[in-house]
Amino acid sequence: CAKPPPTGLPLAPTPPRLFAMLPEFCMEDVANFIQNLVTGSPHFFLELQPTELDDLLTLIVTFLAEKNYVKSVGLRAHFTELLRFLVPLDGSESRHGPHAPERIAAVFHSHELAKRHLAPAIMQFFVEVEHGLTSHYEKYTYRVKMTKTLGWLWQQPEYKASMIGFVREHAKMVKFVNMLLNDSIYAMDETLSKLQEIRTFQTEEERDPELRRRRDRATQDRLRHHGQNENHCAHFMNVTKEILGTLVYLTAEREVSLVFMLPELAGRCADVIRAARVHVLVDDAPTRHEAVAERALNRHGARTSKRRRGLRASHERATGGDPELARAHSAHVFRCNALYITNTINTFKPAVDNGDCARSPPSQRPLSSARCP
Repeated sequence: CAKPPPTGLPLAPTPPRLFAMLPEFCMEDVANFIQNLVTGSPHFFLELQPTELDDLLTLIVTFLAEKNYVKSVGLRAHFTELLRFLVPLDGSESRHGPHAPERIAAVFHSHELAKRHLAPAIMQFFVEVEHGLTSHYEKYTYRVKMTKTLGWLWQQPEYKASMIGFVREHAKMVKFVNMLLNDSIYAMDETLSKLQEIRTFQTEEERDPELRRRRDRATQDRLRHHGQNENHCAHFMNVTKEILGTLVYLTAEREVSLVFMLPELAGRCADVIRAARVHVLVDDAPTRHEAVAERALNRHGARTSKRRRGLRASHERATGGDPELARAHSAHVFRCNALYITNTINTFKPAVDNGDCARSPPSQRPLSSARCP
């Protein structure tokens, strides 16, 4: 029976010689067996008690956190998939595949090693998965699952405390936030570029109703490409939604939100929000959110115009000149805008999933209200 190390983690930097001699495929066989069991016989887990999964969770936590012991990024990424199987689905999530019953999640509440090290290990691996996979797109699939797992762990007080502990290591947290911002930019760009292609095809289809009935090779290739665009768009819209949702709940915590206002991140956060709002805003009428965004973006912008100086003075009056309060206020503004964009994405996603994402002009689709608390 596997037991957590008496001293906890991290393990010794150099693996024991006996462990180092084990071929990596031994661990890969274990991961593949469990993965096949999850996919082919999920009912097996209905017969298990949560305590019977202690050894599995110990294995996942230990080798997800210790890259010197399992160096294959792909193999460690398999562990994050198994975690997603064990973590309960959230209320907005539909069951697209096999999933463990919710009572199995009790193992997370009784496993001391996981309480201390699981969430930080996932956040660190979120950065490490950037390199080492065979396909560029694989990392987005794994990261979506990691963000869903982290979202559930954030709701558990002991796991939330360990995540906040990771935040205090600023060098690691800055890398984690940078990966979140990178993914949000890329996923949103991919989504919007595919939406344009989809809309172009649908406009042509409206002009030529016989287009889908043609059997020539060129038309069939275009139809196939259109279907791929719809799948690609739906996938990256889901990535965007999950990444922005992560930013929203992280920045709701004051201690975490201050990290987003560090000098190395503040300007970048403002640029991301500026670019995102330019793409997704569909209402020309000024809103309270636009006014808030204008105040934040001009504060961190490169131009030093009279209007920018006036907005900064207004911001300083609102915060009383207190640097800590000013940083907290800026982080609050960032969260408001991330929440607004997330709600906008939620408005478009059902239409994308149904394949009619571009059939009506954006102005005809109501935006979800995104009230900032």
